[in-house]
Amino acid sequence: MLDFYKISPLVYNHVIVNKLKGFLALLLAGATLGSFSIWIRFLNTDLGPFQQIVLRNIIAVIFSVLLILGFRRKIDFKQTPKKYLFAYMFAFPLSIVFFTLSVIMGKIITAIFGLYLASFMISLVVGITVFKEKITFKKVSALVLVLIALFVYTSPFSLHNFLDRGFLFGVLAGCAEATANSFRKYLGGKLDKLVLIAVQGFGALILGIVLVAVAGQFAIPAVSVFNWFILFIFGSLLVLMTYLTLVGFSNFDLNLGTVVISSELFFGPIFAFLVFAERPTTFQTIGAFLIIAAIIVLNVDFRTIKRTLKISV
Repeated sequence: MLDFYKISPLVYNHVIVNKLKGFLALLLAGATLGSFSIWIRFLNTDLGPFQQIVLRNIIAVIFSVLLILGFRRKIDFKQTPKKYLFAYMFAFPLSIVFFTLSVIMGKIITAIFGLYLASFMISLVVGITVFKEKITFKKVSALVLVLIALFVYTSPFSLHNFLDRGFLFGVLAGCAEATANSFRKYLGGKLDKLVLIAVQGFGALILGIVLVAVAGQFAIPAVSVFNWFILFIFGSLLVLMTYLTLVGFSNFDLNLGTVVISSELFFGPIFAFLVFAERPTTFQTIGAFLIIAAIIVLNVDFRTIKRTLKISV
């Protein structure tokens, strides 16, 4: 870990700027993810879940390819292990599929709990063992706050809810999401980000086509003009969200980044209230503000505060 008091101001400022860039990117990614339930609900009037996956990722792939061509980005996978690229390609799409199955087979709160519990734990282990991230008081405090928030957010807690297939698929979704975030961090500084967006889009598209085939949903649906507009927005936001997470995890700790992106649980109920007038429960409200408290803790420089207090005394 860098000792900011022993390095030059120029290097210190560079590190701080990068961390701020990573934090803001992940916070915006959390807000973007929080809006996804809105678009899914709109599209549900014309499309099944697997059909949505295919169509929105067709738009995302087209958009990302146009960006690659427009900015003349180089596509070169020679220096990248193919097994890592393959894992990155399908990890996040699998997370979406597992989360969908979790919601279908259990309760939404069970799915949310399983996803974030697994995602936090896997990210902590991978961050320490693979990326050599250190355990600090700030990390522990933020993680404890988020875990408390998760328990409160998914209240009332029932052990029976967490012993079914819904919880199992939620945990699988969290493992897949943590894997995706790990490879975003690993590959974000090695390959062009627009290329990585296209790769993930292709993975989601392939997986979506397989699921449509298995479900037998071959019929071309009649989609309203309004929902085509929503599909365009959704596809564009998929590209934006992937780009933000690549930037975010490239400049931020994996475990702390997972805490920041969990702000989705704060933004989701806000969007649901603004668009569908759905009021969050008391537990959801308390949990959401605990998550915000955890994010604030991440950005408090306790050493600076301690030095300031010593000077004032």
